[in-house]
Amino acid sequence: MKNSLFAKLEKASVIAFILLLLTGAGINKAFAQNVGINTVTPNASAMLDVVSTNSGILVPRITMAQRDAIVTPATSLLIYQTDNTPGYYYNSGTPAAPVWVRLFSGSITGGEWTDAGTYLYPNENTNAQVYEDNNLYGFYYSGLAETPGYFISTEASVDNSAVYGQVDNTDWFGWGGIFVGGYAGAEGSVFPTGSNAYFGIRGTADGGTGDNYGVYGNAINGTNNYGVVGEVADATGFGVYALNSDVSGTGLIARGNNSTGNYLTGGSGIAATGTDIGIYAVSTAAGSSAVYGILSVADGFGVDGRNTNAAGTGVLGVGTNSTANYLTSGSGGAFSGIDGAIGFGAAADGTGLIGIGNNNTSISTLIGGSGVAGNSSNVGVYGYATATAGSVGVYGTSIATDGIGTLGINSGLDANAVGVYGECGGPGWGGIFFDDLGAAGDIYGSTKNFLIDNPENPDSELLRHTSIESPEALVVYRGKIKLNADGEAIVELPSYFVSLTKETEATVQITCVGRPFANGYEWTGDYSTFMVYGEANREISWMVMADRDDPYMQANRQPVIIKKDGSFKGISQGSYLHPELYGQPKEKSYKYYITKGDKNKLQSNDKQIQINESNRTVVKQAENMTKPEKSDKRIKAGK
Repeated sequence: MKNSLFAKLEKASVIAFILLLLTGAGINKAFAQNVGINTVTPNASAMLDVVSTNSGILVPRITMAQRDAIVTPATSLLIYQTDNTPGYYYNSGTPAAPVWVRLFSGSITGGEWTDAGTYLYPNENTNAQVYEDNNLYGFYYSGLAETPGYFISTEASVDNSAVYGQVDNTDWFGWGGIFVGGYAGAEGSVFPTGSNAYFGIRGTADGGTGDNYGVYGNAINGTNNYGVVGEVADATGFGVYALNSDVSGTGLIARGNNSTGNYLTGGSGIAATGTDIGIYAVSTAAGSSAVYGILSVADGFGVDGRNTNAAGTGVLGVGTNSTANYLTSGSGGAFSGIDGAIGFGAAADGTGLIGIGNNNTSISTLIGGSGVAGNSSNVGVYGYATATAGSVGVYGTSIATDGIGTLGINSGLDANAVGVYGECGGPGWGGIFFDDLGAAGDIYGSTKNFLIDNPENPDSELLRHTSIESPEALVVYRGKIKLNADGEAIVELPSYFVSLTKETEATVQITCVGRPFANGYEWTGDYSTFMVYGEANREISWMVMADRDDPYMQANRQPVIIKKDGSFKGISQGSYLHPELYGQPKEKSYKYYITKGDKNKLQSNDKQIQINESNRTVVKQAENMTKPEKSDKRIKAGK
């Protein structure tokens, strides 16, 4: 192998130049074999043999602009360029599309490389070796260099590769590159300045009929082994991002307990399979959630739990370290805890939790969404709370200003159908509300009373009034009207006024709007209207008050003052509806008695209720799990 490839290139270029020079100088004479200058015996192997011991050859010396102005330069035309990287250039293209290539761009001094037989090495660094024909290495380096192989592609806005490794081998054999390090086998770094998507390391497997893995990580024989670790340090980043762009694809599949992987044919974000627990999540911060499901589509579900067995339970929830309870006959959801179940829907039209039992084949949800949707041929949602004082079987809440904490609907058309049923076996309350109560239909009580502690004797008495604070069941009508030019106006009352009230005892109050003036009123003969008198073209306000006197009120009038002796709803002396208003502690509140006291429990069917006291397999916490330290090792730029 020769010491300098560049020397060979130099000689070939000079010969080409001389041929061009002779042609340009007008040497058109034909010779039988070859031409000699300063010699009568030119070498037989050369078309042109120039002999000189004290001079060289000059080719045309022109600028780059002059070079580019040459009309249809011949292929292999040679010139010397005097500016913009001076040197010998030849046209490697065609006359119509010239491509000027610079010659002798590298060192042409002799002895730069040494031929060791099977490989070349630079004389100044014998650690770098370039092999001619070797089954193991093409290029080999072993030395103290910080970056033994350093490659840079400087061409802008193209997808170049600084290093490209390829093995043309039989299918399923060969490595494009193998990297071994004491800290990291390979590091890929991108330092973006734009807003596109960037990848530190990217792997692609394309083709075949087997299993393809874009990136495969294998860690063994360590104290704690992690196949793949992803780490970010910003609030909107993701340690691991899994994406399947197929409409029925699964983003991430995880297998535990050496189990076979399972996934939905319709696809999902995560498909996890284990012989004991499919997904195990732990959160230790106060107010946090171990598992959190959310979506924003109208017919979607934040969490979907299903059991297709005829006696299965769709969702089992256990809180406050309670014992799990469920119906042996199945239900959409079974929840146990101090608060049995809480469903909270934050999506615009989504369902927070859906449970299916009894092998139901369909799912029913509200079009407007709900916190929990349970489906079953037996019980849609079943909540069980332990005997801990103050526990709650089912708890519903909504934070919307017009939301509903608990909604019960019976779509049956029978007159006996009940949307929400509350029952108390004793003299207590079938239902009790400590905030505003409203109804779109009639309220059957059958009067609309309110209760407060009697201000005159709050320690011993309650005060019952009807809808307004009056010992009478008053109805009130009011309005404004403008008098005509004669100072008169007729006020018409609702058509039911006479039937509803003691109309002959009704009172009318007239108030001037603006400066006072004399006024008065007069009922008409049937008490359905009254005439107002006053100053012409002035405005007055009016109010009519009358006592209810319909048939129900005539038969069911109640006393105003109620004794706190326990005969009414168990309210005894010393308890208050609002104890804080009278300087009393909250323990004297009737609300405290209702929510914390001994309440009657609903009787459950013991043959259907199953108390699951068996311990689950304890999930071992990963011990000494530490994230890899951030590497401050960076490849230094070449000089």
